[in-house]
Amino acid sequence: MTDTDTKTEQRQRFLSEEYFAAFRTAVDALPENPRANVDVQYTVTGGPEGEVTYCLSIRGGRIERAWLGAAEEPDLRISVDYRDLVELHTGEQHAASAFLKGTMRVDGDKAKLLELMLVLQTAVYQEVMRDLCGRTAF
Repeated sequence: MTDTDTKTEQRQRFLSEEYFAAFRTAVDALPENPRANVDVQYTVTGGPEGEVTYCLSIRGGRIERAWLGAAEEPDLRISVDYRDLVELHTGEQHAASAFLKGTMRVDGDKAKLLELMLVLQTAVYQEVMRDLCGRTAF
């Protein structure tokens, strides 16, 4: 086994159960923000595993839950292409770019989108995601 094989084995596959376990641990570092309370459901298309749905539940600026599967009544439904989601997570693309290109669509309460951005656009979240992406196989 080569060093490359070992490194790949130690990485969790993006959007897998293992990825979400690592994500949940990583986001414990996020600061509180009483203005950010939102439930969002993502539908990711065009990925190696086909279509994937996952959700985030944010309360007080903290990601309380992150799971594979659908939400009962999300405030927002975001549809995004797999490649664009990878670029969003790695910082290669900004959400506004994916939205303007039409590869990301947002449905639901647009005021809740601002609450989501209060969390996802923080320096702490961006740092957490850079670290997590370094341990993720895309």
